[in-house]
Amino acid sequence: MQTLKRSILFLVALTFALAATGCGPSAEEIYFTNLTPAIEEYNAAMNEVAEQFGAADSSSLEDPDWMDGTFAALDRLDAAGQVLASTPADEVPEQWADLDNTLVQISEETTSFTTSMKAALEAGDKDAMLEALTGLDTVVQLFEQIKVELSAAVP
Repeated sequence: MQTLKRSILFLVALTFALAATGCGPSAEEIYFTNLTPAIEEYNAAMNEVAEQFGAADSSSLEDPDWMDGTFAALDRLDAAGQVLASTPADEVPEQWADLDNTLVQISEETTSFTTSMKAALEAGDKDAMLEALTGLDTVVQLFEQIKVELSAAVP
């Protein structure tokens, strides 16, 4: 989670830095201005999922309120992931095409995770739940990749 928060802060700082370099908004500024709230929502949704699972105990799978809250949190995360991948290709500045492709991968991994986790929850399969969590490892790795890409691009 800390990696995701650091990536968000870096994107916000980059947006402000780009805005300070010119008079009107460039394609890069527009791209990052639009991307920042999407990443903030993704972070908030991820935190909501973490809180749901953090509040779980051995009886949670039989608790309809917990299940409903967890499915709602997973749906929010999936929707937030979809927004990360929603920038039309012709609106992605060429120098940020790799970044955008990574965001698309994050979106796909998020959908895979939420779909797998919901199926595991419905089945009450704890092993499948643990396996679904490996998808989040991939998401964290992809956010690390974004952080490296952004650090290399900004002096």
